[in-house]
Amino acid sequence: MTKSAWFAPDVTTALVPKDDGQGVMISAIQSLEFGFGMQICKEDLKKINEKRKGEKYVDESAAMAKRGTAEKRELRSSPFILEFDYVANNDGYWSYDHMVLQVEDYMDCLKVLAPQFDYFFLFDHTCGHDKH
Repeated sequence: MTKSAWFAPDVTTALVPKDDGQGVMISAIQSLEFGFGMQICKEDLKKINEKRKGEKYVDESAAMAKRGTAEKRELRSSPFILEFDYVANNDGYWSYDHMVLQVEDYMDCLKVLAPQFDYFFLFDHTCGHDKH
């Protein structure tokens, strides 16, 4: 098992399981305007996908590594809350490549659904190595 664990702001942490089993992690966006995540209806997804058609990701190497192509695929659901499985030995663990693609996916959504706003993002990649 890894000696790393997620810590709360008061430096407490949950007990780490004793097996290398499977788990689920979430990468989500929270904002003052939209709250936690953002639901997107089918009609809006269609508008977003029309705008994305034929576009490539800015970080083409990340797209190639995670999706096998630099071309943007059609979004089938909101990219504002993504759940993913991870397994033992960090295989499938969330990485920079995943994050940068998710950011570009939700930016595409915001440019279509809320173009009147300017955006500023802060990332909380809380990491619990030994102590803060």
